[in-house]
Amino acid sequence: MYDVKQFVPECFVDSRLIQIILNSSKGPNHAHGVGKVLNKLEMDLLKYPAIGIIDQDPGKGAKPTIWRNYQPQLLEENLINFGLGVFKHQSKNHLVIEIMPEIEKWILEACNESAVNPQEYGLPQNLHDLNMITKSINIHTNKEFTNLILKLLELNSPRLIKLKEILLRYSNYKIPLERRV
Repeated sequence: MYDVKQFVPECFVDSRLIQIILNSSKGPNHAHGVGKVLNKLEMDLLKYPAIGIIDQDPGKGAKPTIWRNYQPQLLEENLINFGLGVFKHQSKNHLVIEIMPEIEKWILEACNESAVNPQEYGLPQNLHDLNMITKSINIHTNKEFTNLILKLLELNSPRLIKLKEILLRYSNYKIPLERRV
């Protein structure tokens, strides 16, 4: 069974999202940037199954050369409809989930699809202002963000539920029944 530290998100908001989805009192194994996520998988978690979580931030530039070791996975569902891509390492038990486009826009799209107004949770509805909040190292203590994500999960947001399904399918992680976040 996976430990929450075998999940490696690339930014603070990705880390907080995964922590909430997995209902973990501990945060995942954060690595800042795609290159550092892939290096952590290759070096620190070489002998362990692990899942990296990245997103498509605009202006981020090309992915590192190590990305060539990951091949897109064809799953039974069309993940692009959920703003997700899944990539498997050619020889290791490592997976990378790519959130498309950038995570803040993905969350706003999840809100729109679930008829949730972020302003009702004290958060902005526009991408620029939401970015100002989610790029903070303190996103893990932001109650408004936590409550928004919990509401989206409660409403079975297709994007969040599909991300959760993929995380659980590939990791066999056991989510605690009692809410911890």
